[in-house]
Amino acid sequence: MSLFHAYRRGQAAAREDLTWRKEAPLAEVLLNDLRRAAGGLLNTVTGRRSPEKLAGDLGRLREELREGRELWERWQAWQEWRAQPLVPVQTREWFYDFKGHRIGDKVVSSALFQYLRLCQPNARLVLIDDQLDDRAGRTLPTGPLFGDLADEIWRVAEPGDRARFAQRIADEQLQPLAWTRDLRPATLAPGEGCCNGHSACPGLPWLMLPRLARLGIYPKLRVPHAPLPEQVERQLAKAADRPWLVFHILSDAPYNPIRNQDFACYEGLVDHLQRAAPQLYLLRVGLPGSRRLNLSPEVGLDLSHAHLSLLQIAALQGRAKMFLGGDTGLSHLAGALGVPRLISIYAYMYGLEYTLRHCFSCVRHSGLAEPMSCFPSLPKQRLCRVRQRAHRFDPELVARDVCEQLSSLQEGA
Repeated sequence: MSLFHAYRRGQAAAREDLTWRKEAPLAEVLLNDLRRAAGGLLNTVTGRRSPEKLAGDLGRLREELREGRELWERWQAWQEWRAQPLVPVQTREWFYDFKGHRIGDKVVSSALFQYLRLCQPNARLVLIDDQLDDRAGRTLPTGPLFGDLADEIWRVAEPGDRARFAQRIADEQLQPLAWTRDLRPATLAPGEGCCNGHSACPGLPWLMLPRLARLGIYPKLRVPHAPLPEQVERQLAKAADRPWLVFHILSDAPYNPIRNQDFACYEGLVDHLQRAAPQLYLLRVGLPGSRRLNLSPEVGLDLSHAHLSLLQIAALQGRAKMFLGGDTGLSHLAGALGVPRLISIYAYMYGLEYTLRHCFSCVRHSGLAEPMSCFPSLPKQRLCRVRQRAHRFDPELVARDVCEQLSSLQEGA
């Protein structure tokens, strides 16, 4: 076995050692990778190797170790960055332009606005919501959800609104709200945008979530009032005295197919839940076009073909006791709306190679090493983390997690 393959084998062994159902800290992954790699190298070096083969192996290993050293340096830089104090600037008139409409990005920004209110209670915050880019109704409306966080919300509904708002911003001397690497509101240079954080680092709000969580600040949105179709309301009224579990099957994630989930796993999960927790009422949400889930009216409803808007889905989540979903905006939305318990089923994405080549890809230019977690930012007692492999998870184990969370809710009540 070559040195290169020994190193790869060490990485794979380290990943296999970690429990795949729970999230592993990045430091633990690093230590396991390096420990197994060292053991594999020691065994290989003691064997017979031709000079040519050994030279090739050493060259490939040198590149791997260079990437590992780069990762470790970024990790140390991130630790130093986390220790910096949180100090706001003195500007009091801000505007934030929602130019991006990914649900998760929009939801997590609510934590930043809460932090701004904490630092500057009397600051004025204007949110600009561009509804012209509403692709197939997948834009999350700002007004009904962010009304408690902003002083004003300007809605871009016509092409001329952009120019009118730009003039108003200049007249009222509003500053674009952005965030520096040390979590300080910062004024951008003229012409720079403020979409989802600093224009030079679009992923920065996700990097801030761990620090904000240490302050007890989590994404939080107002539960909207959005009437559901009459037929759906009649069905829900029959289950009003039962705890609701809203869930979303993620099967169309073109931005990252590793997040997609196997439909058969959810069919198995429904079977297990019917036996283990018959008191639960199951509500599937999502976009039409996917396979229907066979749910009897006594068990629940498949609302993925009911053509519910995102606002209606949010209103439904706000009435539920539990939410179960994958690495998608609806999971973050459920957490921000105050759903008491979340079960998040995420792809197994940790390990040195994955971290180097994927986790840092969106923030590599920022010079920060951040073990960015895409799990919903919530207090630990509200969140149960589950891992899946190759788009699959164990339905029986997930059903057990659901029952445990349901029991904790009932004990708390």
